[in-house]
Amino acid sequence: MQDYLHTPHSRQQISWSIGMLFLVFQPSDCLFVSRATHVPVGEDQTQHLELTRDLAESLNRILKSESPLFPIPTLVDSAPS
Repeated sequence: MQDYLHTPHSRQQISWSIGMLFLVFQPSDCLFVSRATHVPVGEDQTQHLELTRDLAESLNRILKSESPLFPIPTLVDSAPS
């Protein structure tokens, strides 16, 4: 097992897996756990928030409840003024 973890190929797989997990955990944290309506993000995270907004809109449209199940998060710029 130790030899497998030290191969260059497996490091790339691990990095890719961690990156994909981040793309899943951030929207799930915003939508399911905290049900956030305003999310402070830096400039480098705006694309992730847009993905989260798209996901929330899609889920609300698919589930068709009387009131939206997931709030559409709004970007709050966290850059220092």
